[in-house]
Amino acid sequence: MMEAAAHSHPGYGFEKHAGYATVVHRRAIIELGPCPLHRMSFRPLRKD
Repeated sequence: MMEAAAHSHPGYGFEKHAGYATVVHRRAIIELGPCPLHRMSFRPLRKD
């Protein structure tokens, strides 16, 4: 699944970290914004 996600949503490194909130992944979210696969309930993405 994560390999497919990496192909459809390049730049997030899904193939390397499997969606865990690594520093690289969080930087990609800041630079690219969240993609449809990101859980908007995840604290850094949540708009409380």
